[in-house]
Amino acid sequence: MILCATAAVICFANWFRTQQSKWLVRLLVCCVAAVGIFVVERLIVTEGEQIEANIHALVHAFQKQDQKLTHSFISDDPRSRWIHEMIDKGFQWVEVRDGVRVTDVTFKVDGQKAESTFRANATLVLKSGSHQGSIGHQPSRWQMDWAKEGSDWKVVAVRRLHVLDGRELEVFHEG
Repeated sequence: MILCATAAVICFANWFRTQQSKWLVRLLVCCVAAVGIFVVERLIVTEGEQIEANIHALVHAFQKQDQKLTHSFISDDPRSRWIHEMIDKGFQWVEVRDGVRVTDVTFKVDGQKAESTFRANATLVLKSGSHQGSIGHQPSRWQMDWAKEGSDWKVVAVRRLHVLDGRELEVFHEG
């Protein structure tokens, strides 16, 4: 697109200088090519971009307390049943306030498997237990393993990581 824009500027400058219609035609061709390139770039979505979009959609669904949509991002494989149970506990225990900020998204795609890491920061309210009430801003860091199931990427494993040193932590613990 940058090349097309540069060529368009040159064509416009030449038309302005010479007033020859051939430069306007070339300018039009450059503009049409730039639009075509833009459309093609938007239509091509890489596997990593799909995973990143799924991360944001999953976090948004959890924040909106949409259990069905949240579960739709998780594999139905029996080995992933614990993730579904963890999500159900999360819905029972916490409520997200003021939105979730997802940052530092990284991913590695290897064929039909992928791994992502990201930070999710939010203000949380405990809905039950001895510490019921607002617990304030909570930073978190997550690692997820993904598997391609049909045309969709699904979460098959989840690990909560320490926000500073990256060591693995319990996902949830009562207490």
